[in-house]
Amino acid sequence: MPPALIIIDLQNDFVAPDGLLKKSHIPIEPILNNLRPICQLFHDQVWPIIAVRSEYDPARQHDRDALSILKASAFASTHLSQLSGTHTGKRPFCVPDSKGAEFHPAFEALLSTVSHHVITKSQYSAFTNTGLEQILGPPQSTSPSESDAIPSTILGTPLYFAGVSANNCVLASLISAFRAGYQCFTLSDCLGATSPNLLAASIAVIDKYYGTVLPSPFATISTISAAAHTHRRILYYVNGSIPSWRVMIALHLKGITYTRKRLHVMTTPKETRTADFLAINPRGKTPTLIEPDGNILIESMAILEYLNADDESRHCRKLNSPTTRKAWILENQRFHETENIHNVFEDIELLYKEFRDEPHTRKRIYDAYVATIAELKIWERYLEHSTFIAGEEFGIADCAFFPCLAYLVHRGFDLEQEGEGFWRLKAYYDRVDALPCANDARPKGYDKVGKSLFREVHKIAEELQEGETPDELPGGFFEAKMRRV
Repeated sequence: MPPALIIIDLQNDFVAPDGLLKKSHIPIEPILNNLRPICQLFHDQVWPIIAVRSEYDPARQHDRDALSILKASAFASTHLSQLSGTHTGKRPFCVPDSKGAEFHPAFEALLSTVSHHVITKSQYSAFTNTGLEQILGPPQSTSPSESDAIPSTILGTPLYFAGVSANNCVLASLISAFRAGYQCFTLSDCLGATSPNLLAASIAVIDKYYGTVLPSPFATISTISAAAHTHRRILYYVNGSIPSWRVMIALHLKGITYTRKRLHVMTTPKETRTADFLAINPRGKTPTLIEPDGNILIESMAILEYLNADDESRHCRKLNSPTTRKAWILENQRFHETENIHNVFEDIELLYKEFRDEPHTRKRIYDAYVATIAELKIWERYLEHSTFIAGEEFGIADCAFFPCLAYLVHRGFDLEQEGEGFWRLKAYYDRVDALPCANDARPKGYDKVGKSLFREVHKIAEELQEGETPDELPGGFFEAKMRRV
């Protein structure tokens, strides 16, 4: 389906000085100045322009005053349920047949110059009981493709949003479009709200969770046309997270294009725990992958298996060959084995905790170090006869394993000095780190070694040596210590 421009609620009650908002009205002139060329572009390309107007029945009671909603602190934990509501209340907006419900005269003048549809809504969202989806067509269309992989042939219809109020009706409409499967774009200089803070907060939420924010000059024929031929695939990730890292390597390896949405977890609240993200993934974890057909995938290992499904089906057709069957079994085995290394070094990160100096905690850290050395010895042996983890080609097992190894290196684990030296793993690390897929997925800031956890681990090991015999310490610990000196 073609792209569409959706312009929301440029009505007198919201944007006129004598409207219901009065001194708090949203100035329409800056919005229209930026909107005019966009409307002309859509008109010239015969792409749909939808002008949305609100009518709110004053007979319907609401438990909050409309103006207080508009001025409320945006995006509290209840804002998603709030956005499913309407503007009725003590001072209802846009009463049917009132001047306040009419489009602003300047907007009416703009509409008179372009082809457009008008729809009327009674809720915040322009998609609620309006028939808008029937005008737009289905959110996804299927394009011809030589590939037999269904996700690669599904395109999300791009919708471009403008209007007011950014934190209520625009956001509610955009969320509805996102959930329906449309690609969502917001024209940042064609939006309005009752305060700069509300506008900025709205744009931030849209950009973080639901769509792409861009100024109107960037919405050109070429960029809009390109969006119409792009798959709506979104990955929510945390920078430096091993699970997210795994999936990003695999996506690049498979040549799959997608939109990245970075979430931060060193904030209060964590961006993975906001109402917006929990509505997408109730577990509040990354990676979360939204496929073009609307399916939402969570858990990194499940996503990797899904991305590898086409290769799996090709392997299965050849499993009558003993050689192919052996290779298939090995790759699947190695793939699942990677969780062992992910799990054994977890307690080393207790060094980040406030109780890290407690004796019990320090023993757990030391034990995790011992287990990590032992686990890496297994992987060192695996590389004795192959270039990569499961054979001579970089595959899904490497996507799962490499981020675990690279994380240890980033945290100060010296593959040449720790234990008795992990020379094959060091060569493997250098080999994979140079691959395009690893370079593309490399976390921001990982181009240099981070804070060394293992310097502290070595101190703990030395402190515990009085109560341990050398045989109980990780293989070659003291020899490695001498090499470092």
